[in-house]
Amino acid sequence: MEVCNNGRENMKEKAMEYFGEAPSLNGPTADVDIYIDAAGAESILFTYQNMGKIESRMVIVAVLAGMRPVDILNMTFAQHALIGSGGYMPADVKDVMKIMKSGKWDIESIITHDYTWEELPEAIEKAADVERALNVVIHYEQ
Repeated sequence: MEVCNNGRENMKEKAMEYFGEAPSLNGPTADVDIYIDAAGAESILFTYQNMGKIESRMVIVAVLAGMRPVDILNMTFAQHALIGSGGYMPADVKDVMKIMKSGKWDIESIITHDYTWEELPEAIEKAADVERALNVVIHYEQ
């Protein structure tokens, strides 16, 4: 698993090194089929539309309430797909389970904060702070 701090590194260049290159409307980009927004930062959709390869898709799993601008012309020409995660297709669930079981990637490394059920209000506040929390986990049983 590779980590990129986009505050210090060029995410597009780092992704191209790791995943290889593919065409996009803006020239060469990372060969990534699916982007997953698990953070909810406002800039993520804009970043995806600028660096997503042709025929890629973005799945939104993070909750960031409100409207977000989408460049429909860019989306049309790039053949991008923007998908909500309210319901998963069985094939997608199977793929995710395979990825998690494979042990190839340290999935738990994206968890930045752990809270108990009793700390729920604090956990929600932390999860809303997308600049300081990537993924917050609430443990219901101890």
